[in-house]
Amino acid sequence: TGGAASSSSSSEGGSLSTYKELCALATDLGQPDLIYKFMDLAHHQQALNTRRGAAFGFASIAKLAAGEQLAPHVAALIPKLYRYQYDPNHRIQDAMVHIWRSLIDDPKSCIDTHFSPIMAELLREMGGRLWRNRQAACAGLADLVQGRRWSELRPHLAACWTMALRCLDDIKESVRRAALSCIRGLRGLTLRLVDPLHAAPSDAAEAVAVVLPLLLSDKGLGSSATEVRAVCLDSLSKVCRTAGREALSPQVVPLVQAMLEGLSAMEDVRLNYIEQHAERMGLDADKLESARVSASRSTPMGETLDVCSRFCDASSLEVLVPPLCALIKRGVGLNTKVGTARFLRSLLSRASADDVRPHVPALSKALMAGARAERSGAVRKAYAGALAQVCRYASDKRAEKVVAEAAALCSDPSADQDSKYVGGLLLRELLRTSPEVFQAHAPQVLPLAFSAKMDDDAETAAVWKEVWEEGVSSEAGAVRLYASEIVGVLSEGLSSQQWSRKKACAEAVVQLTQLGQDVLGSHAERLATTLLAESSGRLWEGKEAVLGALGALSAAAAPALEPQPGHARIIAAALAACGRKKSSFRAAALKWLEAALQAFPGDYYQQVAPMLFDNIRKHTTAPPPAAAGSPAPGTSSSDAPAAAGSAAEGEEPEKPLPLVESLACVVAAFQHAGRAVAGPCTTAAAGAGAGDSAGVQAQGEELSGVLVVLLAAALPWQQRLAAVQAAQALVQRSGEVGVPPQVVGGWSLALMRGVAATAADIKIQQVRTVSLAALEVLVPAAGKLLKEQQAAGSGVLKAHQAAVGSTLAAVQAVLDSDKAAAIVAAAGRVKGLLAELHGGPVSMDA
Repeated sequence: TGGAASSSSSSEGGSLSTYKELCALATDLGQPDLIYKFMDLAHHQQALNTRRGAAFGFASIAKLAAGEQLAPHVAALIPKLYRYQYDPNHRIQDAMVHIWRSLIDDPKSCIDTHFSPIMAELLREMGGRLWRNRQAACAGLADLVQGRRWSELRPHLAACWTMALRCLDDIKESVRRAALSCIRGLRGLTLRLVDPLHAAPSDAAEAVAVVLPLLLSDKGLGSSATEVRAVCLDSLSKVCRTAGREALSPQVVPLVQAMLEGLSAMEDVRLNYIEQHAERMGLDADKLESARVSASRSTPMGETLDVCSRFCDASSLEVLVPPLCALIKRGVGLNTKVGTARFLRSLLSRASADDVRPHVPALSKALMAGARAERSGAVRKAYAGALAQVCRYASDKRAEKVVAEAAALCSDPSADQDSKYVGGLLLRELLRTSPEVFQAHAPQVLPLAFSAKMDDDAETAAVWKEVWEEGVSSEAGAVRLYASEIVGVLSEGLSSQQWSRKKACAEAVVQLTQLGQDVLGSHAERLATTLLAESSGRLWEGKEAVLGALGALSAAAAPALEPQPGHARIIAAALAACGRKKSSFRAAALKWLEAALQAFPGDYYQQVAPMLFDNIRKHTTAPPPAAAGSPAPGTSSSDAPAAAGSAAEGEEPEKPLPLVESLACVVAAFQHAGRAVAGPCTTAAAGAGAGDSAGVQAQGEELSGVLVVLLAAALPWQQRLAAVQAAQALVQRSGEVGVPPQVVGGWSLALMRGVAATAADIKIQQVRTVSLAALEVLVPAAGKLLKEQQAAGSGVLKAHQAAVGSTLAAVQAVLDSDKAAAIVAAAGRVKGLLAELHGGPVSMDA
């Protein structure tokens, strides 16, 4: 540092005398006696004040001493004079150029003759103590190497690059600028030397063997200086693009390793920090990863790797595969890992199958382990894509093993969410990259995808859904083709210990009933038996899906379920599920029960009605508040632990069953009232004869009484709407089975007022439309009863006509308040029917 400071002052202020400079030169010549001649110059003020004057004085002395006196020392003087011509001080530079011209008659020939001594002088001073000497040496070296042949540069090229890179990290800015200019010249020279079009192949290979290891070393890419790394990276990229296959092939392995590691090492460390804190900053980590990976592709390292992949052959693969596997397993950094996978895919896409096949086991093992261990989405996807590329060259046995491992990541009982996602990702990339390999194992993969696409995790479900949709040409056709395999996977999943998998398989059963209803016959028994076993027992999150699957299966395959497990067993299991305390579970059980009652042909009314009516009546009476901490009614203190256990299972305090669903179940059961419980499935009309009317009449009596109470109660509109629909179904079904008209008419008269009030009170078009449609069924049935009473002169006729009058008033209120065309038309029809009943003789045509 002190030397640099003194040199600086000498260049700026001229503190070193011309006398000292000339003495140094005389000493270098080995002629100390010339010092006395120089001392005579001290009497001349101009020579003492300027180095230029001293230099001219030395030139005159040199001319006087030319010939015999200087001839033996010219070789030692020329390297220093050459360097002084590039001195940063312009006065010294001009003076030394004058001396050079005075001493040297043919500069080009002289430089060629003394090339090695000049090179040695420049390289030595590039590492010297004085900054002006380092700067002058850089500038001189840039000119010296121009146009040189490999034979001249072979001993010096490595040292030239080494010292130029060292000066690029100099403390002095002017030295760094001179070094940068020198490196540009060296780079151009190197590109010419490695170009097979401008150099002999052997010379180009030697030049590449010298330059590439140096640029990849700690002095180049491994340097701590940003400027040095940038220059080396740019030079490497250009050398690789210029050099031919023969010259570059021996250097591919270290070059690829350095480039892959450099993808992360040379990335801005701030990006890694941002990704680690992306959530706190409100950024999408996946999008940030994708942006980083995309940016790394356009760097010189990415371009160099692409060049290297084109130059690799069978011998290169032998050496490259072990370090690539090591990078896959232990690489550091997002870009390095993704870049390794991307390079591998590019390499394999250009290689022949015979060259790749010996390395398939090692690569597939490393990629599978890497994909399972990684947590980065971008790295997982890259590894999966590379593994799919490897499978294109794998033997049937190896490909089968890879597919089995990927499938096991999802089907294994201990599989977690990450494993399921990775398994789907691997199979999706295999489908896209190697479709022929995937199709060979489709019977193993697609049935698993059918259930896995229902997973709770959206990302996992999405990737498996892509496997299913891209792997089949027609969903319905695939379900028919793989029905046995799909049922096997679903049955296994329903019996697993993972709640999420049970739920996904149950939802898949629902879709199976929609897509493959025609193939359920031979498999419905197995699915139903498994689902029934899962419907009981401990409650778990999402168990409602099991009940939904049972409902869909009951509706889609009722005939197949009659032998085993049997319709009665299914109805009993549904009723048992309705008795659980968790609200959502009970609602799902009611939907299952409704679907089963609608699909099964037998009469299960007496089996389901008591429980359903008991719960329906609870909606019309307010339950007494329970004391805090007291046991539920009917529960002894000894039952408290069991109740606590139920609460621990997620069950809620007992409430009435949902009214809407309960009424739907009652209606469904009533539609089949009077039919045989056992026997072959029949049509809806079969069994609906007069012989059934007595039983239906007794059941209808109870149902009508409950509906009258519900229609008079202050209930939400959804519940009143359900009661209206039940009233219409009651009258229609009773008429079909031959219940006496006077009985049906009595029920209709009792229900009309509540239905009409519902239409008038609730200003919702759906409610009014359904209520008016129900009145169009109820009013004619009531008219038959009124006709008989009028003919018989019954005493209750007047009271019944009063009920008709109140109903007519409610319908008129609807006409006055609602001007919708559909409502006005329906209300007009009902008003006409009621007017005939209220004001004149009853017309049966009405």
